Parts: sequence; structure tokens; C-alpha cells
Amino acid sequence: MRERRALKVGCALLMGVALALGGCTTKTTGPEEIAYPDQSTPDNVIEKLEMVYEGMDVEAYMECLAADFVFFLNAEDVAADSTLPEYWYAPEERVVHENMFASGRAIESISLTLTVIAADSLPGEDPVDSSDDLWEYDTHFDLRIESGLPYFATGRVVFVLGQASGRARTTWEIVEQHDLIRVQEWVQELTLTRAKLMFGSVNPDSLYPVRSSPVNTILKLRLAYERMDAEAYLDCLAEDFLFYLNPDDLTEHPELPEYWDKAEETTIHENMFGVDTDVLNVVLVFAHDTDSYDPGDPGDPLDDLWTYREDYDIRVQLPPGLTLHAISPSDFVLQVDPDETGHGGMLLWEIVEWYDLPYEWGADGPREDNSWGVIKALWR
Repeated sequence: MRERRALKVGCALLMGVALALGGCTTKTTGPEEIAYPDQSTPDNVIEKLEMVYEGMDVEAYMECLAADFVFFLNAEDVAADSTLPEYWYAPEERVVHENMFASGRAIESISLTLTVIAADSLPGEDPVDSSDDLWEYDTHFDLRIESGLPYFATGRVVFVLGQASGRARTTWEIVEQHDLIRVQEWVQELTLTRAKLMFGSVNPDSLYPVRSSPVNTILKLRLAYERMDAEAYLDCLAEDFLFYLNPDDLTEHPELPEYWDKAEETTIHENMFGVDTDVLNVVLVFAHDTDSYDPGDPGDPLDDLWTYREDYDIRVQLPPGLTLHAISPSDFVLQVDPDETGHGGMLLWEIVEWYDLPYEWGADGPREDNSWGVIKALWR
């Protein structure tokens, strides 16, 4: 599981780092063939990104991004417009660039110049295994979009790059992109955020990660809960999903069932998050504990299972000043979604079973009166 790391942007402006060009891959955009560098190094990904914009090649652009890619919008733009999210994911990037590069638009040409100011290595947790290492590129960008009247975007952006998993050869991809607050001399031009917004949708679906991994599916569930979005929450659950209640709850609340299904989850969350709800807001925090993998039949990825144990802390605020609070572990069992795939046939993951587990209370305090299951049951 790849973990996000804090940015480490240096203050000193170093000389631009020369971009090394390794092997090449060939793409066709309209009548022209473009020989892109392969993604065997972080430098090559930055080089390819410049060429992708010039060639207006959506698929080549998406190849540069990780499935769990996150774009962090310019903080000043977000502060100035309360309708903007702080970040979005790969689906919105596809929408932005399909629109930006569309042949039907009056875009005459696009150029992107990236000058690397500093490049820092962020070692992973395992000093022997370099596959979870990250590189952070602090970069000056200059984006020019010619469309009758030219659009200019200038500023600094930080790229965080990691190695793609499950590839036969080393392949680097962009995990995060941060549009930084600009210095005064650039304020007359667009931020990268504003340039993208000209072509984007900020579709609510794009504000969630693609369910391309168990980690992303659990992240989408957490975000959907905090946004009180029943549809996005239910999208994380398999059609034959089962929720198993905390065994301690069955003793204290004999009226509750041992488990319930997705239909019951739908009723609960349409009530809990609906227009007539009395819920004011939800705060949900996960702390990852363990994960295990059951490969099933080696020739059939559809029977692979991952089990993730997450320690949760959930707070549901109700009027007048009432907060429902629960702390416990949960086991999430995830499988490949048999009914839906992502773009290009990407495998998607869904939660098929969820076990709400007892908390091992010690000398640090008494058991909470609530569990997640008991909280859910209030809206059955």
C-alpha cells in the first residue's frame, strides 16, 4: 500500500535539472506520430508530459498518472471560491484533458514548458525495497493555449512520482500534483487550477478516487460518509454485500440482527444522509491496522480477496449539540467488481463483507456505548 508523504519543497531555487531521455514509445495523435520517452525514470515522465500537451494526446496524458492520482488545487483559488474542492482525482483530469484536447474546440496549439527547480528523493519505509520510494519535483511551469486569444498560465507545481505496481518493468507515474501559491509577478496570468477549470466539469463523481484498488475503495467510503453522499457510499458495496454487527451489540441489543444486506444499507443511508435528515455533519477517521491477501484460483483474478482492518473513529453530530461517537476496528473484505470495470477495462474493487469488531478496552477507559453498527441502526 502506497502511503502519502508530506511535501518537502526547498526554499532555495536551484538550477534546472536536465531531463534524461531513455527509451521511447510511439503514439499516434491524428496524422502525426509522436515518439514519447518511456516512463522508466521520473525525468522521462516530466519530459513526456511536455510532449503530451503539445500533441494534445489524452491517452498518453492519462498514462502519466497513477490510478489513485490526486490534483491539489491552488489554495488561493479555493479560498476565493467556496464551490471549489481542495482536490480532485484522475476522472476529473480525464474530463479536463478530453475537453482541452478535443478536436472540435478552436484550440490551435498548446505548449507546456516545465523547468525543474529541485528534485528530492523520498525513501520508502523499507530501506531494502526501493519500489515504494517517491520522487518530488518542484517545477516552474509555463502553459500556453492558443485559441484565437491566447491563454497563459504560469507558476510553480510540485509533482510527486512513484513506481507503478504490478508491471514487468519499472514504470514511474505521477501520484500527486500540487498547484502552489504564486509569487507576485505571476498574478496577471492564470493559475494551473484556473486553466484546468476552463475545461473541467468538477463533476461530483470526479471528487472521489476510482475504485482501482482496495485502498481507494475504502478511501471513497470514508469520503462519501463525511460528505453524507449515500450514492457514492453505496457504490463501494457489492450487490451481495453483508454487514456483520459487533457481537457485543447483539448481547446488549437483542433486537438487532446478526447481519444485514445492501438493501438495508441503502435504507439506512438514504435516511441518514437524505434531505430530511437531522444529521448535521459526520467526521470519520481510519487508522490502518493490517491487511491480508487471499489469491484464490491463480488463474482467476475475480476470486481474489483482500481483507483490510481499519481502526475507526466516527462522530455523528446531531442537534442540539448531541454527538454519537464510536471507536472500534472493522474488517473490510474486498473483491474485484464482477459487473463493472473502469476506463480501458481497469479492474475495480468493492466491499463484499464488513465485520464491525469489538474494541479491546483496557485500563484506558470504559467501552463506548455506541459502535458503528448501533449508530447505523438508528436510521433503519
